Amino acid sequence: MKNAVKGAALPLIVIVLAYLAVGALYAVRTPAWQVPDEPAHYNAVAQVARDGCCPVIAPGDWDNAYLEAIKAARFSPESLGGRLDSVQYEDHQPPLYYLLASLVFRATDGDLIALRLFSVLLGAGVVTLAWAVARAVFPARPWIAVGAAAFVAFLPQHLAMMAGVNNDPLAEVVAGGILLACVTTITRQSSPPGPLSTEYRREGEPRGVAPAVSPRQAGGGPGVRGLLLGVLLGIGFLTKLTVYPLAGAALATVLLRARRDRASVGRTLRRLVIVFGVAALIAAPFWLRNLSAYGGTDFLAQAAHDRVVVGQPQTGDYVARRGLGGWLADAAQITFQSFWGQFGWMGVPMSATIYTVLLALTLVVLLGAALAFVRGVRTWTADQHHVFWLLFTASALVFGAHVYYNLRFVQFQGRYLYPALIPIALAVSLGVTTWADVLAARIGGPNRARIAPALASLFALAMLGFAVYALFRIILPALA
Repeated sequence: MKNAVKGAALPLIVIVLAYLAVGALYAVRTPAWQVPDEPAHYNAVAQVARDGCCPVIAPGDWDNAYLEAIKAARFSPESLGGRLDSVQYEDHQPPLYYLLASLVFRATDGDLIALRLFSVLLGAGVVTLAWAVARAVFPARPWIAVGAAAFVAFLPQHLAMMAGVNNDPLAEVVAGGILLACVTTITRQSSPPGPLSTEYRREGEPRGVAPAVSPRQAGGGPGVRGLLLGVLLGIGFLTKLTVYPLAGAALATVLLRARRDRASVGRTLRRLVIVFGVAALIAAPFWLRNLSAYGGTDFLAQAAHDRVVVGQPQTGDYVARRGLGGWLADAAQITFQSFWGQFGWMGVPMSATIYTVLLALTLVVLLGAALAFVRGVRTWTADQHHVFWLLFTASALVFGAHVYYNLRFVQFQGRYLYPALIPIALAVSLGVTTWADVLAARIGGPNRARIAPALASLFALAMLGFAVYALFRIILPALA
């Protein structure tokens, strides 16, 4: 049994090691400050390291003319004019990343590369959690987990963000932890069902036979898992606002679990109180501090941020200039492109040919994922269907938050979808594996079982090659 577990984890170990190597290359070779918002995040870390938690965003922290000038000059020393430490418009962010990064800052005297490598190390957690979520959903098909982990590890834009000084890596680790807690809350049971139940059937098990589940396999009762989910959600509240939409995934998890357990209204409400009560208790000191620092009801410091960032492109002005159709077209195109890779401060796109190929591959993979769902209606377990709707809900909430933010500010950046990168990666890998199944059915013979592992391995190698190509043939020539 232990050997089987080690064998299943070996591809993950290889992917993580390759990710760390390529991520380190991105961190070391990308020119200083050429990751979006990196100077502001670095300065927030420096303030926490020097003065303690937490800085307060204030007028003067954002100078749009100066920021545009240094970006245009590629952050040359002459353009900085000794003023880079005045770029402090991330001071309103939740504090957890900056508290952790301040330890690295003090230990290395503020070395930029060391802070970037700290982010790369956090990103390894995102890769591992992608694998763990996929394994929890499809335990009998380990190659789906391999594809999901490889997509997260080697997506070029994601690598670029994981190799910069910013709070995205920690936010994605926490988001992945929340999703894994949600998935395992649904797929693990606290007590065995009746002998005729099909509700809890694992993939590959015959219908009408209930699997034996030990307390250890169950991972504790619903109260314990609710407590864990609440703790993770509270940590997310202290990490970044992009994690907040996953509170909806936590709500959906409690309701889906209650439906499966046929729990009473009172018991369901108690679970909700555990999850959201614990999360609120963890985040309350930060929220109360914001109310004290910014006044009114600005417990997330968003009104204070909006007052400071004068000059940031406004959606109303964009629509007036391009029209609603132009805004929608630009939003879709730029979000898609920057999800895959539009580097620097969105100033280094890939070629039109690459984006065309990526669009075609995306459509093919999504078609495979849709085919998998159609087949899954008949073959997936009830738990797998519940998890599908859970991950769909999480993705929709993250996408909705992205759209909502763009209703005021022009921020067509695909990286804002990365809190849902694990569900997206799972869908991509599921699509690839489905086409492998179709190919295996057509080929037949004794080698058909090897096709899915081979295609998943080929997909992982292709993503790795794409990541290396993007760094050395696109990013460095444009930014050096």
